[in-house]
Order: sequence, then C-alpha cells, then structure tokens
Amino acid sequence: MRIRRVVKTVLSVEQVEGVGAHVRRSIGRKELINLDPFLMLDEFKVTKPAGFPDHPHRGFETVSRLSILSLSILSLCLSLSV
Repeated sequence: MRIRRVVKTVLSVEQVEGVGAHVRRSIGRKELINLDPFLMLDEFKVTKPAGFPDHPHRGFETVSRLSILSLSILSLCLSLSV
C-alpha cells in the first residue's frame, strides 16, 4: 500500500442555514475547490423548531462511485483483515 502525505488540513466552519440549522461545512468552500468529485461534506444539528423550508431538492441522496479496480482492492483488503 502506498503511503500518501497530508497536503493540507482545514477546520470546518460553522454557519447558520435554513431556519436556525447550525451547519459545520468542511468540503464545499472556496479554500477546497480541488476535491472533485465531492460537492459538500456537512455536519449539521437541527433542533425544533429550526429546519429547512420546503425546496425542490429537500432531503439527501448519496451517490457512490467505485471502479472495478477499487472494488477488487477493497475486497482483497477485507478478506485479508478477517
């Protein structure tokens, strides 16, 4: 396995979105524009009555993309770790 070095570390930034929802965003800021294919990585806390108003893309969808090579390596690593 190839060891990679950490190039940059950043702290997440807390901001308020929607109606009082506190969001800590780490990926999806101007400082981190070269993290394709990631759009955003948020940690959020919503307590009633805070939340997000109705909008066309309300909710979350997760899209995972694995190449055959990555899947083969993952499978091999999992079988070796048992």
